[in-house]
Amino acid sequence: MAEFAKLLARIANAPASTRFGDLVKLMELAGFKTKYGTKGDIAIFTHAACNIRQTAAKPHHGPVLPVYVRDCLKALAQVQLSQGDIDG
Repeated sequence: MAEFAKLLARIANAPASTRFGDLVKLMELAGFKTKYGTKGDIAIFTHAACNIRQTAAKPHHGPVLPVYVRDCLKALAQVQLSQGDIDG
C-alpha cells in the first residue's frame, strides 16, 4: 500500500511529467486490469468490481498528456468512493 500511496502522490503532484509506465503501474495497483489497443498505442484500464473504464494514449516520446493523467486520477477517486478504499 505504501508503494501505491507514493506513486499516487508523485503523479498527482506532477501530472504533466508522468511517464506511461508509472501511470499503468498506478492503475494496476488500484485493481484495474490493463489491455492494449491493436497497435499497442492505447491502454484500456477496466475495474470489474466498480464497472469503471478509462483509457490513456501512450506517447511517442516524453510524458503522458496531462488530460489522460487527470482522467485516470478521477477514475481512481471513483473506485475509492465506491469501495471505501483501494483494494491493491
